[in-house]
Amino acid sequence: MLAKTDQLDYKLLLRFGLQIKLRLHRALNEAAATLRELLDYRRQISDQLVATGNRCELAGRILRARLEILRALLATELEQTDALIKTHIHEDDSLRTKAARLRELQGAGPVLAGHPARLRA
Repeated sequence: MLAKTDQLDYKLLLRFGLQIKLRLHRALNEAAATLRELLDYRRQISDQLVATGNRCELAGRILRARLEILRALLATELEQTDALIKTHIHEDDSLRTKAARLRELQGAGPVLAGHPARLRA
């Protein structure tokens, strides 16, 4: 099948569709969806914090001072977001129970225990 035509594409996609086994996706409840949103935001802040730190290493004196202000702001936002995540998990019985079970595992910290994919089961 080296040629690229609509008919060949159709046959290839048909074979793929007949052979692939799709998993059912269960929608998140509202508490888990909110937790996912908070964790996504936390990851974004963390990424920005790392990127800003990397920029500081190459920045001149004036830019470095501005970037240090931004780093402090991002660090504060990260702490506040961690507190929001902790509070959100604590206020929901299901999330709290599942997070507590995950935290019993060695090496499972608050971010891992708070991940909605792990709290869904």
